[in-house]
Amino acid sequence: MQVDCKRFFLGAVDVLDDPRGLLPSRFTPAMRAFYGDTEARVIRANSPTGVRIAMMTDSPSVRIRVAYGRAAREKFALSIRIDDDSAWLCAPAQPRAASGDFRIGLPAGRHRVEIGLPHLVETFVESVDIVDGAHAEPVPAAGGRMLFVGDSIMQGMTTEALCRSYFDIVARGLSCDYVNISVGGATAVAGLGECLSGYSDWDMALVSFGTNDCSQNRPLAEYVAGLAAIFGALHRHGRGKLCLLTTVPRPAQEGKPNAIGLTLDDYRQVAKALQGQFPALIVLDGPAVLPAEERLLADGIHPNDAGSAVMARNILAALAVAREAQQA
Repeated sequence: MQVDCKRFFLGAVDVLDDPRGLLPSRFTPAMRAFYGDTEARVIRANSPTGVRIAMMTDSPSVRIRVAYGRAAREKFALSIRIDDDSAWLCAPAQPRAASGDFRIGLPAGRHRVEIGLPHLVETFVESVDIVDGAHAEPVPAAGGRMLFVGDSIMQGMTTEALCRSYFDIVARGLSCDYVNISVGGATAVAGLGECLSGYSDWDMALVSFGTNDCSQNRPLAEYVAGLAAIFGALHRHGRGKLCLLTTVPRPAQEGKPNAIGLTLDDYRQVAKALQGQFPALIVLDGPAVLPAEERLLADGIHPNDAGSAVMARNILAALAVAREAQQA
């Protein structure tokens, strides 16, 4: 029996109808337009990063069929979690498959089923089915809500699946829901801030840019003005805490100036100065969150699964310290 899967999406703010199926979107129309200038950005923006299908059901099994579109990274696995158990991955039998048909067996009784869609591939949900006569209902979003804003590192490149990405681990550690509006290749620009009015229902926003700003030789004044515009928009439209994660390390690039003589650390330091403009801003130090170790990176830039786990653990620890300091 097919269910109306539009009712079960978490982490999406819109659902687009497509001949290939439903495409859950993290973005408002304004954000889709902002990231619609190149094919690479469209692919990364269309990827349902952080989008989950969550239900309570007494069905003995749940079947989900998806069609895959373009890939930012060829990571096609779905993340499956039953109740609060550890997640596992369901991947197509053939690499680079055009579609996937997955059946999830469940123990007897009612269970919470969460299916995390591939976070780096356009994924169209063709159908979600439960056994005839069974029931399914949406799962209310847990606790508060986090908003993740940034570049490819913040989008979870290049972990194998959603459940292994730092943002999913952080949100689970805080027992909250989340929306991730990060896009690979993004920089801190004022135009992004102008598109954030559609995001107001969050309790904490974690923002991080800098890797692309450095590699694209953006002047520090331009970079920090973009960050200030983003935080200013979040402050105007939101109601939660603002957090800055300074640029995480790139071991091969640390200490090496770009074409305008600036290092990654120059971008870190100027970003920290935003506390003067936003006194309540919580600043997390990138090198403390993700040590400059190649073993933690997939390609010298993006965290692998191990790096993502380290990143999540250190973000949670740093947020706990910040919370204690605010309560003191």
